[in-house]
Amino acid sequence: MTILRAPAPRSAHIAAKKLGFGAVVASALVVSIVPGAFGAAATDKGATDAGIVDVNLATQSLLADDIHTLTTLAEAQPSRYGGVYSNGPTAVTICDTGSGPNASIDAEVAKLRTDGATVAVTSCSFTIAQLNSVLAAVSTSQLFADNGVSLNRWGLNYGNDSVDVGVSSIPPGFADKVANTFGPAISLFVQGVAGATGRLDDNQPYWGGDRITNGSGCTSGFSAHTSSGGWYSITAGHCWTLNTPVYVNGNTSKGYGTVSHRSFGNNSVDAELINGKTYASDIWNGGVTTTSDLAVQGSGYSCQGCQINFDGSFSGQTLGTVQQANTFCATIKSPEFGNYTACGLREVKSSGGTLCQGGDSGGPVFAYNGPGGATAVGIITGQYSNSDCLYTQVPDILSRWSLSIP
Repeated sequence: MTILRAPAPRSAHIAAKKLGFGAVVASALVVSIVPGAFGAAATDKGATDAGIVDVNLATQSLLADDIHTLTTLAEAQPSRYGGVYSNGPTAVTICDTGSGPNASIDAEVAKLRTDGATVAVTSCSFTIAQLNSVLAAVSTSQLFADNGVSLNRWGLNYGNDSVDVGVSSIPPGFADKVANTFGPAISLFVQGVAGATGRLDDNQPYWGGDRITNGSGCTSGFSAHTSSGGWYSITAGHCWTLNTPVYVNGNTSKGYGTVSHRSFGNNSVDAELINGKTYASDIWNGGVTTTSDLAVQGSGYSCQGCQINFDGSFSGQTLGTVQQANTFCATIKSPEFGNYTACGLREVKSSGGTLCQGGDSGGPVFAYNGPGGATAVGIITGQYSNSDCLYTQVPDILSRWSLSIP
């Protein structure tokens, strides 16, 4: 994998001090990870990491197998069940449109509960058979082309009891045509097409994990929204000052947005918001030049000993282990802004090789939430070394500006 610009390490000493609520910051070396400049795009393709779910690995493996078995059993009876979905491997839901016992399903639900998961059995509007019938019709329909619309994404969504349909645009009256053609199971939304070079040359709506620049380079984190529907892209607060325009990988003709909100220094969370363009809740996952993505389906905390994924645009997706049970504050040295203090930090050490490096600041830190999705855990903040890095917790950032993910 080709790495774009690897600046020499820059460090600052953290004096040992006792903070509020009994937290103690020990002496260490920490640096912010914004490189002085960005480089040219890499040409090799990054391999997608299969990933690790953020729970005890033995328990995760067992529960993942259980969930897969339950899903297979439900899909074998598509006229009764509406599918299986999870919010992490320990919180599972199965949709049942029928009534009465079902020996195989009931036995697998009991096994999941024995193995440590909570399982809810709920009703839903559509069966798997009905959803598959709609999906087949969508995938072969001329309705989109006939209305000048590109079909960019389609698939089942058990958690939403729907068929997701992402299109290039929704012209006036088109949503009614879709509903009249396919029925009420459709969830219609605007979805752009990912460029072939992924995070290095993204197109709107922008995803997390993009390389973003204005002189120095950082990485976009997660997309978040207000209760009124305004969308923002989160990155690190030490990347740029307020009102700074930001671009995709140095391409000044491809604006990423403008820094509209900033939290920086004075023991605050190290984060800022970019807006002015369109942003979607997916993130890139895999190597630097990946074209693979994950849907971000919520936010949460990690735990001591849990393995989580860093996703910087210079390092690609990497894996590490959370070191402490509590957050802490630290003094961090930024090449652009000097020393500053940040709180809500957690430390992660690499499971092998580089975890983060210059230019990864602001990038997503996530955990796999079960089959197919990701939970937003944090954004990359700084490093003690390339294999010992810090992140800022996403729930603290969301609370700062009353935002939600997804």
